[in-house]
Amino acid sequence: MGMIQETLTEGMDPVENFKCIHCQQHLPMTDMSTDSHHTVRYECKPCRAVNATIVRNLKKDNLTTLPSMEDECPLCERTGQEIRDRGSFQKRKPWTLDHDHKTNQFRGWICQHCN
Repeated sequence: MGMIQETLTEGMDPVENFKCIHCQQHLPMTDMSTDSHHTVRYECKPCRAVNATIVRNLKKDNLTTLPSMEDECPLCERTGQEIRDRGSFQKRKPWTLDHDHKTNQFRGWICQHCN
């Protein structure tokens, strides 16, 4: 079954209601956040805002440890330049912050592919 069927309770309209993965509330699609492709995310707008603030603060607190293009991803061991040379992430950095979603603790920087 697809993710929609897995997150809905019996009797709910799968087109209109989604369950937020954070607060567990069943909400209409209009209360859910969307990604850059306008695809519905499985987190409501208020939870998305809270999580965005957490990530923004973690990035600010750990900016001095941001890898350079010569550094390697700790998971796949490719350098930032190797990732970019493959045609990925030409307009943005290949690194993204990795954190524990339960404790909100910073774990390090990994490449976008491994994320």
